[in-house]
Amino acid sequence: MVKYVACHKNKKLIMNSRVTIFQQAKERVIEFRQFAEDEKFKIKILDMGKLSLSDKGRIFHNHIYFKGLPADYYQDILKDFHYREIVKHNNYTPRIMEFVTREYNFKKVSSGHYYEYVLRCLDNPTEIWQDEFSEKLQQEDRVFLTTLYSLTDTSIDENVVKRAFNYRLSNNTIADTSRNIWEDVLKRLEGAFIQIIEKNGKKEIGAINPSVNDFLREYLQKNDIEREYIRKNATEYEQIKRGFSENMEDIIRAGQANLYHYANQNEEMYVILSYVCRLDVFHDNYKYVVERFFQTLPYGFFEGMMGRCEILIRLLLDKFDTFYHTYDCLDDSSLMEFFWSLNLDEFQTFIELAEKYDIDFFYAKYRDLLVETLEDAILAYMEDVEADDYYGDYDVSDLLKHNMRYNGYYEELDKQSVVNNVCEWIKEDVEKEVSEMIENLPQDILDKIRISKSNVKVDKSDVEEYIESYLEPSVPEYDHHEMDYDYGIIGEMDILDCIFK
Repeated sequence: MVKYVACHKNKKLIMNSRVTIFQQAKERVIEFRQFAEDEKFKIKILDMGKLSLSDKGRIFHNHIYFKGLPADYYQDILKDFHYREIVKHNNYTPRIMEFVTREYNFKKVSSGHYYEYVLRCLDNPTEIWQDEFSEKLQQEDRVFLTTLYSLTDTSIDENVVKRAFNYRLSNNTIADTSRNIWEDVLKRLEGAFIQIIEKNGKKEIGAINPSVNDFLREYLQKNDIEREYIRKNATEYEQIKRGFSENMEDIIRAGQANLYHYANQNEEMYVILSYVCRLDVFHDNYKYVVERFFQTLPYGFFEGMMGRCEILIRLLLDKFDTFYHTYDCLDDSSLMEFFWSLNLDEFQTFIELAEKYDIDFFYAKYRDLLVETLEDAILAYMEDVEADDYYGDYDVSDLLKHNMRYNGYYEELDKQSVVNNVCEWIKEDVEKEVSEMIENLPQDILDKIRISKSNVKVDKSDVEEYIESYLEPSVPEYDHHEMDYDYGIIGEMDILDCIFK
């Protein structure tokens, strides 16, 4: 999507994200960081701290309208232009406006004191949740919320939360387990601190507002005892990832990684075996994981973990074979399914790793299968070309100049010739790309592989659309927050008055 928009002048990409998440994405995904930092692309970040007073007013009024704030509460906002003081407040954030317009919260005060309540929330934003959490919730409610935060800062399957929560309670001698604590907690917290949502046919639980997560994060950073208690009672790999358990390397070395719950069986295999390979761990508790992996060789992608090709190749090294008997675990039918399931990118990884670790066993025993499946992967790669991936390498301006034709009256562009040229360039690049991807194969196998640019399929309509968008005149960017005139503070107040009346 990013590449597509970048190649079309008449397209824009709007991303709605908190700045912290945007920064995390740049850190974790190299391609996204390169895109975000490329000066050719105009990325504008809307800083909520730099919003105009009128925009802040519209946000506040929007929450009032859609949350159905009663008229008598609204009158307290209108009285003496109170809304002006609210939107001018240094701690103003849309998050707090969403909080104070939620019925559960504003009903805590009478309509005549609503403005004072909003100001208190703005003056002490961290105290929005502090009083509720510390003074009005029961112990099991607080345990539930800290457990939930140890699992996610978005939402997660309710069964995962229930398992982690119940395990903590089972080790808490104070809890009255004769009651259905789980149901009681959900009834008290839903709509106040948490929300239960339906996602893909399953129920998930998450904080009702990001500010709840902000509060819990700060609360746990200051509460060493509670943090340690979560660590000692962690049941989920998610808690390990979020830093609410022992160090994963220590867990792996102790042979205890199989005691935790994972999102699915594939995640368990990928996580445990990635650490086993990296740390050279030899433990009886992981033998069944190795055997299961070789039986299925499943596809999977898990952040920070090795891919299946790397796990397979590294587990065939002598040191792992000696302990886990990995060559004995190899299964012909599983390997056949494995090779047929590889795309060309995975084949490239497999070939490079096999050369790096000097594993040539496959080339001898499975040569014909390798040639057949690799040719199939190459053909699939050539037939599924994304033209957008290549435009950035071409000097289209120069190509346009060389394809102007005099028609007897004036010069006009021979668009079809331009499109054909670009298509041909793409085919040549794909052919070269494929050759480079498999160049580390043994020569006798390379001699059997047929690569031809005639097999490359380029959608001409995509190229035509790109050329058309390239020819469109650029429209100057117009930023409403950088106008060439200024309302001034009085003008802004006038706009605010129009919004609220």
